[in-house]
Amino acid sequence: MDELKSLNCGFTRWIKKKIPFVTMKIASSLDGKIADSKGNSKYITSIETRRFVHRLRFLSDAVLIGAGTVKKDNPRLNYRLLRKSNGKRLSRIVLDGNLSLTTGYRIFNDDGQERIILTTRRAFVKERERRLIFEKRGVKVVPLGSKDHKISAGEILEYLGSMNILYLLVEGGSEVFTNFIKEDAVDNLILCMAPVLFGPEGRQFFLKDQIMSVCDTPYRPSEVRLSGNDVISIYHREGSDVYRFDRIFRTGS
Repeated sequence: MDELKSLNCGFTRWIKKKIPFVTMKIASSLDGKIADSKGNSKYITSIETRRFVHRLRFLSDAVLIGAGTVKKDNPRLNYRLLRKSNGKRLSRIVLDGNLSLTTGYRIFNDDGQERIILTTRRAFVKERERRLIFEKRGVKVVPLGSKDHKISAGEILEYLGSMNILYLLVEGGSEVFTNFIKEDAVDNLILCMAPVLFGPEGRQFFLKDQIMSVCDTPYRPSEVRLSGNDVISIYHREGSDVYRFDRIFRTGS
């Protein structure tokens, strides 16, 4: 029964709630930091783990990151490390509430994949010229409701569900991680931990200004794997279908 749920969890979630099944991937040091004191985070993990992440992207319908991650890392968010891609379409989505980015980042390159910016209604109107430049480049700019200039995970998932996206991979950064976790919007939490230390000045994946007492979480361990020198720990949220990742580790992908 668990295997059956694993194969259909995205479709089941969409049929019941019209939102995607959410997997969050966090690459961190041994002391739980996602970047050093200067914000550098490339590359924390091994090539084996990066191949695993590219396989995760290939199995997803869309991948989401925040504007801060785009500015710091200038990622491509593709699955170039796979030997076989079969032309899989992957929507690249950036959460940019202030519409502060420009078209020069690699994530907006026109390589046949869908490119979407999610922003606030206020920024959509205020930054009209910037929006038109993006749209001319084929990047879709979508205004969503916000509170205190921030777009909730719920708003994001509702929109992506309307696009028939069944599997969403969330890759960062801290603000996105924090908001999705706080809103209990993550079904699978994947921690890719490398044997490095960044110390007290390193950047945490959960924002420092979010004061929380020590408490239990709804995440329960389902798998642990070695990946090069890294450890990949996979947790599922209680109440969510269990998505098994065995096929991601297969060789020859």
